[in-house]
Order: sequence, then structure tokens, then C-alpha cells
Amino acid sequence: MAIIIQGTTPTLKITVKKTDILLENVADIELTFKQWNGPTVIKRLADLGIDTTNNVIVYHFSEQETLDLLPRTDIEWQLRLKTIGGEIFGTKLSRFDVADLLSEEVM
Repeated sequence: MAIIIQGTTPTLKITVKKTDILLENVADIELTFKQWNGPTVIKRLADLGIDTTNNVIVYHFSEQETLDLLPRTDIEWQLRLKTIGGEIFGTKLSRFDVADLLSEEVM
């Protein structure tokens, strides 16, 4: 399982491998993060980087976003895509571990 350390700025790269989904034909994207007993954060197409050449979705976490995560608790994430034609596709849930940070000051 991947790890996100609080107070860092990791980049999540999601390669869309389904051959009938090309990111150039996507009308909207919803990337949802949820922690048990924590907040639900939803990122939309405007919040994400899109690499249509390699069919990759990129999200850069801010330092504050990772500081807001609850330590020693999994974070679940899921991706949903809506094509220009109106079809909606989703991924199964994936998880990250969140590692604690000794200092919670923003740098």
C-alpha cells in the first residue's frame, strides 16, 4: 500500500488503462478522497492535470491538504469519469496509508 506523509506534497498519477476511454474525450472527472472519521475531499477536472498523450490524470497534493489528513488512518480514493457521450466509468476503491509528522507547521 502506498504511503502519504503528512506535511508533504506528493503527486498522484493515475493511468487510465481502459482502452475505450481516452482522456481527450472526457467531459468531467471526479477524484474523491475519504478518511474514516475524517473529511471527504472531491477534486474535479479543473483541479487535475491531464496528460492526453499517455492517458494519465495527475493530482498534486498541497502541504496543507496532507497536514489535514488524519495520521495512522487509511485514506480511500476513487475515480469517476464522464465521457462527452455521457457514459460514466468508475474505479474500485484504492487506499493509501497516512504517516504521521512530528511537526505540523506549514513550511
